[in-house]
Amino acid sequence: MSLVRHVVAPPAGRTTATDPLAFDLLVNPDPLRISPSSGTPVTGDLIVVASLAAETPVECQSFTVTVRVGPGEQDLCSSMSGVTARISLEGWQATVNAAAGSVTFAPRPGTPAQLTFDADTGLTFQLMGLPVNQRVGLSPVDISASWRPLTIPGWQQQNTRLEVGKFPLGFHLRSFTAEPLSVPRGGSVTLRWDASAATYLALHYDGRIHPVTGKSSVTVHDMAQTTSFHLRAVAQDGAGSVERTLSLMVHVPDSAHTVGRVTVRGTVQTTRVAPLSESDPLVFPQPLPTLPSALLDIEEQTWTESYWTRNALMGLHRPAILRDGATYHLVFQPPKSSGLVVSQYDSYGWPALEEPFAARGADPALAHAGWSVWCAYRDDRQVMLRKAGSLMWFDPDPVPEAITSHPHALAGRGDQLFLAFFVSGANPQVWPLTYTVRGPDGWSELRQPPGNWGPQTAVAMAALGDELVCLYVTGEKIQVLYERSPNASSESWVVGPLLDGWGGGVIDSLSLLAVADRLYCAIKTSGPHRIHLLSYDGTSWPPAPEQVPDRHPVPQYPTLTLFNGRLCVV
Repeated sequence: MSLVRHVVAPPAGRTTATDPLAFDLLVNPDPLRISPSSGTPVTGDLIVVASLAAETPVECQSFTVTVRVGPGEQDLCSSMSGVTARISLEGWQATVNAAAGSVTFAPRPGTPAQLTFDADTGLTFQLMGLPVNQRVGLSPVDISASWRPLTIPGWQQQNTRLEVGKFPLGFHLRSFTAEPLSVPRGGSVTLRWDASAATYLALHYDGRIHPVTGKSSVTVHDMAQTTSFHLRAVAQDGAGSVERTLSLMVHVPDSAHTVGRVTVRGTVQTTRVAPLSESDPLVFPQPLPTLPSALLDIEEQTWTESYWTRNALMGLHRPAILRDGATYHLVFQPPKSSGLVVSQYDSYGWPALEEPFAARGADPALAHAGWSVWCAYRDDRQVMLRKAGSLMWFDPDPVPEAITSHPHALAGRGDQLFLAFFVSGANPQVWPLTYTVRGPDGWSELRQPPGNWGPQTAVAMAALGDELVCLYVTGEKIQVLYERSPNASSESWVVGPLLDGWGGGVIDSLSLLAVADRLYCAIKTSGPHRIHLLSYDGTSWPPAPEQVPDRHPVPQYPTLTLFNGRLCVV
């Protein structure tokens, strides 16, 4: 199944905060539609708008746009035949390289060899007449720019990747409007849209999902605050499905209120809360809910206690947390529950309520792969996999032959997704580590890395650049495995060192996180009831781990993430 996410309008592309240029990608027609199985191919245009993101002007000597050519889901066009291009700069020309699927824009001979790009520069370049192939999918568009600061010699290269969706023939979602766009508090707003037949149509607002399949309008009453509405359509095309989201905002003017009681369902952010007088104290009938964590300042190597305001999370069983841009996905098992719920932190706070994730599930694991967020969890002994959409998670699929009674590990490297788990055999003292790889053609057969297998219960896996690192517990030590080949065949693994130095005790859990060019590992032991931290710089591991300052009670399954540039043990 192929899922295409197309949000209108997408944010400007900028790979890092130091890149001087930002790029927006538009398409004509919007959206692009796939070609029919026979007859004349459907063509489309890509329009790239460049703007200055840096504070000071730069010089540019060329721009190159590269698309994928072929019949696959991640390919955009079937060929470059008949493709033309143009740029809005006078004196510049376009050169099409059909074999490479690229178009380069550069000054013509006899014209200035570079462009001074400042805040007033408007630049657009287009690729026209692209024959879209016949497969629904999400295709990358790579943009490279050769630039340099005005006062520094030597050209530098900025590489930016954007994405374009290919939609089924006949699909459309358009004309999403609100009447009126500004309403008084307590007023009503009518939303209207024009959509083709879709298997699913829903409005997302106020942290909730409202199905509207078969409708073309809806009226929302009792507007209490300025609200963003997201209209999401999912259409089916053979074995694949495609989604498109339109968004708008309805303004509700704020006004000062004096009230005797305020009830907040959500997140409150404030620097200070104080009573009007000593005789009129503040009363909180329940403790303010928090998510406790320990933060490590990576540069100063100091730990501090921190809290994220959210629902209380006491007694969670193996929470999984993953940073995706400014958003944090959290999947966990609530107390006294056999299922899983999901929550998101959006840089402002957590929602008031979690959303159901799985009616029955345990041991969630999150990873990035192929520009998507994935979650693997156990439904009894079967490992299930779910993919995150732009506004919701898609239905789970079982991972073939992934049957286990123990926690598993999930990791992404490029377009590949790796799942590692222990398999119970006839001998209860031997649980071999097994893994499978998900690529464009689905899951691979089950494979085994090298190792000496015993009754292991903890495994962790993460990618550091092109290197896949797998750690599993053997006795009271940790065995390290490295893998660097593109296919992760069982013959390509390299056995690394045995790690120890935390004073013995059964190892309850491992958590791995890659930060820039370093890999961090959190180890929780049941003996001293302490958390230890190791780091790998791509070459070696330290001779002994660092102990994270004790908390009481010590978390049973600590999880690593990155928060505001600091390493966080949740």
